[in-house]
Amino acid sequence: MGLPLVNQFLAQGYALVRILSALKIKSSTYYNWRHWQPSRQEKRRESLKPYILDVWKTFKFYGYRRIAAYSHLNNDCPKISEYMTLKLMRELGIRSRMQKRYCKPKTVVTVDQKPLIIHSDMGSQYTSAEFNIKCQNYGLKHSYSLKGHPYDNGRMEAFHSILKREEVYLKAYQTLTQVQAAIGWYINFYNRNRISNVA
Repeated sequence: MGLPLVNQFLAQGYALVRILSALKIKSSTYYNWRHWQPSRQEKRRESLKPYILDVWKTFKFYGYRRIAAYSHLNNDCPKISEYMTLKLMRELGIRSRMQKRYCKPKTVVTVDQKPLIIHSDMGSQYTSAEFNIKCQNYGLKHSYSLKGHPYDNGRMEAFHSILKREEVYLKAYQTLTQVQAAIGWYINFYNRNRISNVA
């Protein structure tokens, strides 16, 4: 509809009646548009957008469910339903940036006092003599999932999958120090602040 054009033509000195006639706009439509005020609900929706955007910028891997849950856990912010969060995120053009999983060989390193333990499946690259010699050279004890029991270390593998999708794959690290700092931050965040199991 050409309603914004009406003001441009008025500024150029054209008569309102002629402008509305040329654009085929009823005068009542023009006056309704000119005097329109957003409703209380529309004002609230607009006021929630910056908040949602701030949470999303901090936790880009949060989708609408977690952002809504975050709003209910944080006393300093307005409470937002999942449905409203979803609608506003769509209007803002944002969504979770969690990376999709992709299959790679499963290798997990866990710290269990001393020595360090590296846990893997029974893939040929991990059962090779060369790999085991490298582990010995670095003081690592090698642990395997039992044959036919791929879920021996399921919780740790699930954690590593989440760590990679929510932190590692979203960043481009330049140094080992950056990697160590980011993973240290994420482990602390995961244990203390991360919202999980959102229904």
